[in-house]
Amino acid sequence: MKHMIGCNYWGSKAGIDMWVAWDAESIRKDLEHLYEYGCRVLRIFPTWRDFQPLHPMRAGNGFIKEVYLHGRERMKDEFGLDESCVEHMHEFCKMCEEIGLELIVSIVTGWMSGRQYLPPIVENLNLITDPKALRWQERFVKGIVKNFKNEKSIVAWDLGNECNNLAGGPRNSDDAFLWSILIANTIKSQDQTRPIMSGMHGLTPCIESGHWLIQDQAEATDILTTHPYYSPTIKATDSYPDEMRASVIPTVQTQFYADIGEKPAMMQEHGTFTEINMNHELGATDVKQHILSGFFNGSKGLLFWCGMDFADISMPPYEWIGMETRLGLLKTDYTPKPVAFSIKECQKIIEDIGELPDKEYEVACYVGEGQDFGHNFLDYSVPAFVLTKQSGLDIKFYSRTSRDIPDAKVYLYPGIVAWSGTGYVSWQERIMEKVREGAIFYISFDGGFLHDFEALTGLVSHGHSFRSYVKSCVLDGEKFSFSNVKEMRLENRDAEVICETEDHNVLFARKRHGKGYVYFNAMGIEKSLYNHDYNAFTLEDKANYYKFYDIFMKDIAKDKPILCRNKNVLVTHHKTDENEYIVSAINYSRKEQAPNFRVKEGMTYEMLYGKFESIPANGTVILKVKKI
Repeated sequence: MKHMIGCNYWGSKAGIDMWVAWDAESIRKDLEHLYEYGCRVLRIFPTWRDFQPLHPMRAGNGFIKEVYLHGRERMKDEFGLDESCVEHMHEFCKMCEEIGLELIVSIVTGWMSGRQYLPPIVENLNLITDPKALRWQERFVKGIVKNFKNEKSIVAWDLGNECNNLAGGPRNSDDAFLWSILIANTIKSQDQTRPIMSGMHGLTPCIESGHWLIQDQAEATDILTTHPYYSPTIKATDSYPDEMRASVIPTVQTQFYADIGEKPAMMQEHGTFTEINMNHELGATDVKQHILSGFFNGSKGLLFWCGMDFADISMPPYEWIGMETRLGLLKTDYTPKPVAFSIKECQKIIEDIGELPDKEYEVACYVGEGQDFGHNFLDYSVPAFVLTKQSGLDIKFYSRTSRDIPDAKVYLYPGIVAWSGTGYVSWQERIMEKVREGAIFYISFDGGFLHDFEALTGLVSHGHSFRSYVKSCVLDGEKFSFSNVKEMRLENRDAEVICETEDHNVLFARKRHGKGYVYFNAMGIEKSLYNHDYNAFTLEDKANYYKFYDIFMKDIAKDKPILCRNKNVLVTHHKTDENEYIVSAINYSRKEQAPNFRVKEGMTYEMLYGKFESIPANGTVILKVKKI
């Protein structure tokens, strides 16, 4: 699928009421301005309350005898759609076709911006499990797709807007899966020519930790979606938005969904949450970085929230939630905010680069049971992503639900926790077969269990404590500290000790198995770095935590066409043919950085974007590297 850049759209004059307070003139003006500033795709929302305004007509004892449109007229067909809203949406689709805008239609829009928008017929029902609610959703979805499937501007359907926020909710993952399959199959019953997007946020990879699962959405839909705002929900606001820790989260979360679901994924919503989160200039830099970082790490697009400001609208949710009034690319007088210019610039950059093959990876990272409660998988996946890239390699994620173990040179199990440890015992044995042939197997400890621990690591455990500690060690002549970690008491049997804590307890060791090694880190350093020791990402105190990975990755990284000696800059390689690569280098820091590139002997480079010698704060350079 092609890369999508654009925004989520509501009309500037009426916001969420745009379909019932139709103003064709202002809407056309909105669309023309959004196109001018680089938007090529809009996600739109047929509000459930307005498009299917069904009222129960009750007889004695509250019995529902009939269902009427608006409580005034009989339905003309089984769908119960409002004719005027349907007419307005057809007109909207035609406008977009004329202007050159493509549309994603997010069908079940019963939740929007902190408010439920429901027809009276389903109010007070569980919208995910109640048979009556499901009956009317099925008819609504079928009616929308049947009515609009011939509109040329529509390129994709979406289950709905964050439907895991609909009233009621699932009792278990089976409920969530069946709802998703019902909506997806209803779409397919009318149109099998367009892809279906998930529209969900806040998914989990593990049935023990939630009902809305990445792999279930991947089974039901064609494209997975993240909504990775700078938000406390994913602990992003524990760091400043222009620091590495926060600025890689959207990219990592989106890649994680794609890798675990084995389906494409995109940043379907992203925005700045108004000036209190970040000023307009910083917001523009932030969004540009996320578009380009996502693009080079596999995201299929970014849609900004939202196209327009709604400062003049005084109804809920705009009355309820302070940030909802000023989230637009454009102000109410159509003055563009700086972020609009970022959208336009990124559209041109990506258009010039063209479609890329998947990025190369050498590292397979397992995220398992106990690591994925809520968004906790980010505690492990974000540091693993950063430390791997700082060491010159790239990463792919997998989990217990993956169909197979990826083929890789390095296997990471960062922060094993809970009962299953490394997933399946048989998988551990298969990885060890690869180790004996020369692969690396790295494990860090966060309280979990391992099959054949002593034989695997060459260490003997005298117990571990789940109390919080602050520990330090010296590696490669540099002192490192870790906060709130679990401690193991370890005795060396036949391992090679790499470093110890200040009280002479083994912290990091390796054991040879055939041609390869097993590395064991006795502290869950990844979780510590994500939650406590943020300097691992800012690098302002020169604490080079990447060395815990570099020690076993550097020999592999020597073969990469481009290496970057500045660890604020993360590099991604796309092999376009046997002799050529497209390489991105992104500065994830708030300061201009000299990347200190090393180009592999026998290769030359051409700058496609930016300068070889320096990268602006949170900026990007793009190179074409090829054999001489």
